[in-house]
Amino acid sequence: MFTLADNREIGRYLEEQIDEKYESSRAFARKYLEVNKQVADEVAVVKMNNRLSQIKNGSNSVQLYDLPAFTLLLDISCEELLSAGKCRTPFENRLTNCFVARTNDEGVWKAYAERPDAPILNLDEYGKNIIEYALEFENYGLLSYLMEQNYIYFVGPDEKDYVCNFGAGVKVQRSAFPPRPRDPLIYQMAEDQSLRLRMLLLAVKRGDLEMLERLHAREIPAYYQANALSRTTPAEIDGRRRNSIDETLRAAEQAAEEELLDAIAEADENTLAYFAEEFEIKNMCGQVNRFLYPRLPELAARLLEKGNISGARLLLQSAVEHNRNAYAELAELMRGSVEAAQTRRPCWVGERERYDERMTAQMMSEFECKDGYVLYRDPAAKQGVVTNLPRMPEDASADDETGRLIQELNGWAEKVCAIRPDIEGRTAR
Repeated sequence: MFTLADNREIGRYLEEQIDEKYESSRAFARKYLEVNKQVADEVAVVKMNNRLSQIKNGSNSVQLYDLPAFTLLLDISCEELLSAGKCRTPFENRLTNCFVARTNDEGVWKAYAERPDAPILNLDEYGKNIIEYALEFENYGLLSYLMEQNYIYFVGPDEKDYVCNFGAGVKVQRSAFPPRPRDPLIYQMAEDQSLRLRMLLLAVKRGDLEMLERLHAREIPAYYQANALSRTTPAEIDGRRRNSIDETLRAAEQAAEEELLDAIAEADENTLAYFAEEFEIKNMCGQVNRFLYPRLPELAARLLEKGNISGARLLLQSAVEHNRNAYAELAELMRGSVEAAQTRRPCWVGERERYDERMTAQMMSEFECKDGYVLYRDPAAKQGVVTNLPRMPEDASADDETGRLIQELNGWAEKVCAIRPDIEGRTAR
């Protein structure tokens, strides 16, 4: 039990709480109207602000219908407000990361995200933020809302930021002082790639192709940094990234990747078709390369294990076409390199033979086929190609047709890795 304070004491305490958590009484009045789903135009705000002034000076009392909004917006209990701060009994439904992440009330989401003291940026007593709770509770509505309202983003607008993560971040700021770049949620969104992967998991379970596309579901940040001209493959870049991050983050990312892969293997045909598609990436130097989902072979293997033969064939057919196209593009690039070399070829037979050997060696030094990727750079450094080169274990086949696709896939991969420029024949074979 608590002792009810008089109107003047309650008014003073209410004023203290509003001043601490909102930039002005009018700002609080506007939030009060929005939470109660009332029109928050200028007239209504002025009217509500006048009523607040009367409560603050003690001439009017807090009404029963005020309590839900006051306690929600100020994150205090009814007992705390009505005792003017003398009774601070804990209450279950206060605004916490866990409570907000469980609710489906959009008004609560908005109030929490827009509070001037920005509690959404903080970790709770268990070291967890609101995004982690929402992912744990699979509150897809809340996460989608926070993205739609630009409070958070798993993929940023600037591709130059796609390095260790996809430029994930938070637009919520504290109004009481300049925003701190190391606020816990801001830091974790930027560092922890598992958050995006877990959001992808929820999107896959719902077959939300629009969300998958928005979150670059088939991609890894290294695709945007891979560059044939600087001889860097996605495998090298992603390997350096993984080695540079904290071991705990690396383990969380790996666990999220495996869970996502399992979910894709259980997904509908449209989702599988999305992950089977080849797509283009423009890297930071403006070069365009074509890639496949980096874990497509593993996904195909899981589909075969589950007996989803049609789904596995869909992936394999796309991968065969991709490898075939990679060979054709490499052959064309090498043909161009050969033709350029031919224009500088000496006339004397002996010198010509040595020149051919030297140019062939030079071209091959610009060619790389390892770690599931192939890369070639024209010796003149004018153009190049880098892409993934999927393969599958041949004993993974479940039937003759699937086995034929796997053999064809691996055959094109071997042909790509065996490609050689032919200076004398002015082509690549």
